[in-house]
Amino acid sequence: MEFLLKAVISGILVATVSTVAQRNATLAALLMGIPFTAFLAMIFMYFAGVDAETFSKFSFETVYFVLTSLVFFVIFALTVGYIGFWYSMLLGSVVTIILYNIVLRFL
Repeated sequence: MEFLLKAVISGILVATVSTVAQRNATLAALLMGIPFTAFLAMIFMYFAGVDAETFSKFSFETVYFVLTSLVFFVIFALTVGYIGFWYSMLLGSVVTIILYNIVLRFL
C-alpha cells in the first residue's frame, strides 16, 4: 500500500508538469528544475527511518547524476530541430547513459 501511495504522489507530479508544459513551457521547466522528486524521496526516506549517513550519501550522489543528466537536455535542445524528436531523445539518452556509467565507476 505504501508503494502505491508513493507511486500516485509521484505520478501526480509528472502529470502536473506535463499538463502545465502544454500551456507554459517556462513554468513547467521551473517546476522540473525544482528537485521535487528528491524532496519526495527524502520525505519518504525520513518516514521509513533512514539514517543521516544515507541522507548525506543520497544528496551528494544526486548532485553527480543531476549534473550528468543536464547533458541530455543540452543535446536534446540543440538537435530536436534538426533530427527530430525521437532521434534527439535517443542521442541524448545514449550520451547520458555513457556518462552515467563513467560517473558510476568513480562512486
